[in-house]
Order: sequence, then C-alpha cells, then structure tokens
Amino acid sequence: MTGGRGYTILELTDRSVIGGTGLTSRVCGLILLMVALLGGCGPPSPQEEKVVTAVRVAPAERGDVLRFTRMQGVLTAHREVHLAPRIPGRLQEALVRVGERVEAGQVLLRLEGREYQAQLSQAEAAVGAAQANLSRLAKGSPEPEPDPGLAEQQRASLPPGAAGDALAAARAQLEQAQAARDLALLQVEAMAITAPWAAQIWYIKSTPGEMLSPTTPAVGLVDTGSLCAVVSLTDSLVVRVRPGEEVAVRVPSLDLELRGRIDEVAPAADTRTRLFPVRVTLENPHGLLRPGMFVELSLPEASARDVLIVPRDAVIRSGDRDLVYVVEDGRARERPVTVGAADGARVAILDGLEEGEQVIIAGQHFVAEGSPVKVEGKP
Repeated sequence: MTGGRGYTILELTDRSVIGGTGLTSRVCGLILLMVALLGGCGPPSPQEEKVVTAVRVAPAERGDVLRFTRMQGVLTAHREVHLAPRIPGRLQEALVRVGERVEAGQVLLRLEGREYQAQLSQAEAAVGAAQANLSRLAKGSPEPEPDPGLAEQQRASLPPGAAGDALAAARAQLEQAQAARDLALLQVEAMAITAPWAAQIWYIKSTPGEMLSPTTPAVGLVDTGSLCAVVSLTDSLVVRVRPGEEVAVRVPSLDLELRGRIDEVAPAADTRTRLFPVRVTLENPHGLLRPGMFVELSLPEASARDVLIVPRDAVIRSGDRDLVYVVEDGRARERPVTVGAADGARVAILDGLEEGEQVIIAGQHFVAEGSPVKVEGKP
C-alpha cells in the first residue's frame, strides 16, 4: 500500500510463516526499506542567507593629537574692594542695593554729620575774618578806622618794622584758617562713601542709625566684567603652558563651554605644596559667570605631532589588545593596532595601520573578521 507521506509500506500477507525465520527476514527488510525511504524523503535544507552589515568609514590620515588634563578651579573676581568710612559716624542712608551696578564716583553710603557741617561753617568764617584782617593791614590800616589822617598817624607811630611783622602775622593767620577749613571740608566729604570704579555691589550695610567705623568695611564692590580661576600645576604640566595661551574652560553649573586666557604663570613653586599657581582669566560680557562658581580647565598634558590618527570610537578593546576594522573588497578585516596619545575625538595609531586605509567608524561592533559589509554612501 502507499502511505500518505510519499513512501510505500509493504504489508505481510503470508500468515503461514509467522513464528518462522521467513517472518524475521521480511521484517528486517521492511525496516531497512523504510529507513532508506524516510532518510531521503524530507525537503532539502535551505541555503544559508548572507548577512551584509551597513557601515560607515573614514580614512586613516596624519595629523596632531593633544591630550588634556582636566583641573578644577573656583572663579574669583578680577578685582574687588572693601570700603570703610574715613571717619566714625552713624549711617544716615544707603543709596544702592546688593547686586546693583554703580559707576565710578557714585555715592553709595552717607553718614550723619551735622557737627562736621557746623565745624566747616566755623572754619569758613575764620577764613573770612583772616582775609579781612590781612586786607586792612595791606592797606596800612591796623585797625578799622574811617579817618585817613588818623590811620596815617597810627602807622607813623608804629616802631620801625612793626607794620611788616603785623602783615606777616596776618598772612600766617589766614593760612592757618584755610588749613582748618580744608580739614573741615575733608571731614564733610568723608560723610559720603563713593565707588572708586565701576562695579557691582557685593554687600552693604543699610540700617539707618547703625554706627560705622573706619576699621570695619561697610560696603564691598566686585568687578564681574572679567573673572579669573587659579589652578596649581605640577612641574610636568607648568612647562606646557605660557602666558597669553588660550585654554578650554567648562562651567558645569551652566553647562557652558568657553575659552580662557592664561594671564600669569608663577616663576617658582609654592614652598608648601611644591605646585605652581597659574591664573586664567575669563571675560564675562553677559554677566553669566559669578565669583564662587566651580570650573573645569583643560590643560595640555601630552601631544603627538604628525602621526596617523583615526576617530577614537573606531578603536575597539578586545581582551588585552586594541583593534580596528578596515574595509577590503567588501569585507571587514581586523587590524590589531598600537594606540598613542588621544584627545576627546581622535587617537594616534603608532603601529598596525597604513595611511589611507578605510577604517570602519560606525557599525564596527557588528562585524567580525571577513564579514561582508556595505559602505553607506557608496553604490
């Protein structure tokens, strides 16, 4: 009979030989026939499909690589000043507030000073009297006298040289009065605290009636137009920086990248730390930076000039070796390499790669030696 699976099953009909050797030989033959038929009746195995990986490549080329060391610093004001009154007195009023921008010469605080005003008025009156006395003596009238004849008699009656001595004394008296007036004027002017240069108010005492002293600052000014950060470098790093050079600076709190300028490099190390202070200045035209913010400075540590370079992501670490994949004749080929200096984007290749080879820079983690690949952007 014929089975439904495409092969023939033989049915035994000679029941007379059951239990004899004829049955055994027929059964064995039947089993062998079925095994042979079953072994060749299944569908053929499908041919394995070829998987082609899409990749992107870049040529290995010569260039320079700089390696940087990141160092943290704190921003400080390029200049700041703490102002105290020149004379003691009680605060009359504060004319500005914290954070306000002020100009050079602007009045910030004013003290109570009625007594100083009175002293100034008294000193000015003394100057007026001394000037009048000198004027009378200069005209030959030692005393105010309307009668010219009497004045001539008084001057004639003076001992020889007395008139000149009186005139000299009157001049000295006027100078003394003027000096006292100038001192009183300085005291009046000292009643006001003014800004020495354009800046922002850092802090200020603002309670009317508060006693202010020449020994205690009453207002602080900070210039935030430019800020600086001081970092301490080892001897191996300080030899790589020069005044005037630019460095990359990152402000984490603002997620901001900008450029700074090296202004000062200490000629000698600090005796305690054995490190070299280096000051970096940052311009702050928009006022985003503030004293006290943390910054990260990228300082050059090592460099490789005119070397073979590839994108850093192209290098794969496999066990204890580094390798890249290149494309040759539509297939990925493995290249063990020796790497050198690296920056944020590129790495120097010291051995294992030739200039101009097409290095896989995308898709390199999905290929192996000999894998078929298709370069994107090419037919």
